[in-house]
Amino acid sequence: MCTLKATPRRPGSAPVCALLALLFLLLGAPQPAQADGFGKIFGTVAFQRPKDVFAPWLEVQSRNSASSIFGGGTQLKGGKTSSTLLSEGGSLTGMQRLRFVNSFWNNYPYITDMKNWGRQDYWAIPREFVGKSGDCEDYAIVKFFTLRALGVPSTAMRIVVLKDVVRKLAHAVLAVEEGGEIYILDNISSAIVPHSRLTQYVPAYSLNEEKAWVHLKGRAK
Repeated sequence: MCTLKATPRRPGSAPVCALLALLFLLLGAPQPAQADGFGKIFGTVAFQRPKDVFAPWLEVQSRNSASSIFGGGTQLKGGKTSSTLLSEGGSLTGMQRLRFVNSFWNNYPYITDMKNWGRQDYWAIPREFVGKSGDCEDYAIVKFFTLRALGVPSTAMRIVVLKDVVRKLAHAVLAVEEGGEIYILDNISSAIVPHSRLTQYVPAYSLNEEKAWVHLKGRAK
């Protein structure tokens, strides 16, 4: 089960997503969200926050930059290397590329942070994911950096940390803009669907390489 990083969570605990969102707002005056589909993802209103508001994500970017799997022929699952993965993915565009990346990494087994790292919360870089697999946010991270290596701009993607109100647990997914629609790459399914179809997801915050946002339920104008 995924947890909201930087805040331990037990099954059945208080709505941590909402509490974190409130905390992010209290850290400073929010700025209006950018005028794109991400600003109202999952029926919420997004407020921009300083990118350093979430230290674990900054650490992931720094560690990944120093140890990227895409700088050579890192061995991956199924006999592929990172080079062949990029070669195959590079021949695809649009939804085919998203499905390729989502399906490839979803073949890795789900492993909890406690089992992998002996701690409740840990955000793994792709090199660590290749060696040990991971949980929901680790899938989102490796898909994010794979698509970046395939030329998808950071501004077209968000790692979204959210609450699944049906399963009653915290979760993380990758949201990608493609053809004017926001699609969700999820480790629990190989199907890629628009965010509007996943009504059980209530986001707390989202991130890309440049910025961070907090999300609150409400009517986007």
